[in-house]
Formats: sequence, C-alpha cells, structure tokens
Amino acid sequence: MVNVPVYTPGPLGLRGEYLPPNSRPVSETAYTANASDSGRVIVSNSSATFTLTIPVNLPSGFNCGWSQRGAGTLTLAAGAGVTMNQRQSHTGSAGQFANGNILNVDLNEYDWGGDTA
Repeated sequence: MVNVPVYTPGPLGLRGEYLPPNSRPVSETAYTANASDSGRVIVSNSSATFTLTIPVNLPSGFNCGWSQRGAGTLTLAAGAGVTMNQRQSHTGSAGQFANGNILNVDLNEYDWGGDTA
C-alpha cells in the first residue's frame, strides 16, 4: 500500500482562491502580529490602507511573510519599543500583489523587505 499525501487547501483569498495552508488572511484595516504568526504569511485582503504592527516581545527567531492581495496599501508599523529596519527606508508595500518578509534579528529588532515603496 502506497501512502499518498493528501493536500489540504488553506483559507480562501479575496477572490475565492485557495491560499497556502500557513496563510492568515486578514480583511480588517489593521492587524497586530502575534507569536502564532511566526512561519506564516499574513495576507491583507483590505481595499483600504492596511497597517501591520509588529509588537514588543515576540519570541526570538520570529519571522513571517506578508502579502498585499487587496487594493489597499500594506503599511508596516513598529510597536512601542520595537525597531524596524528597511534597507531603502520604505514604509509599506509597492502595490497590489506585493509581498515580502519580516525577520527577527535581535531582541525587539526586525529587518523587513520585499516589494516595497
């Protein structure tokens, strides 16, 4: 008998498409990351500007992806006591379908990048 892995689709996106199983779709205009988001992709389906906040005291090694599926620009914000480093000093996504990563590099310090503006 051969064991065949069963594909379990992830949540549905804005257009009814299946997203990867590790996705966290968000349709609100603001979301604060938490420890359970590590290793996931936070997907913004908002038609208005969406703010993703990285709070203080996420676990060491925290990392997550982000994706702007809706028309609203995704903006990254540092919570109080958090440092966000971005090579080009950009503050958010470049437009619809942009994506990128957030990586914990030190206590309450994160590097982030991707398709940004």
